[in-house]
Amino acid sequence: MQSLLNQGIATRRGIMCSHREPCYSRHKPRHELRESERAQDEAILLPIYTQMTEDEQLNVADALRNELQSRNSATSRPENIFEADS
Repeated sequence: MQSLLNQGIATRRGIMCSHREPCYSRHKPRHELRESERAQDEAILLPIYTQMTEDEQLNVADALRNELQSRNSATSRPENIFEADS
């Protein structure tokens, strides 16, 4: 996310899991929430609004594609995009 911000593209986490929040950390969920946790770990919100030009949309898409390709080429598995940039 920092790499995209360095390119002028603001993002944020897309999913919040309340059971991971500090105020609920002492309470164990009744069920495993693997998919919710995976969504939190892997989802981001990208900028999108009605006034975005096509060039701005392409800039966001290109920056995201380049970031994912650079992370995937450095390792054999996709990394969590929220991890700090190297």
